[in-house]
Amino acid sequence: MLAQGYVCVASPLGNVYYLPDGVTVNGDISINYMEYPWITCFEVSGLAVSRS
Repeated sequence: MLAQGYVCVASPLGNVYYLPDGVTVNGDISINYMEYPWITCFEVSGLAVSRS
């Protein structure tokens, strides 16, 4: 994935890979295990889509 231009950031729950184009880092990047009444999933915090 690194050869394809992805950036890798280590998180306590695992590595996060993302393409830097169109993405803004707005804090520490982390993976969060979330349980909602309708779904159980992983969410990534610390990344946002650039609006420019």
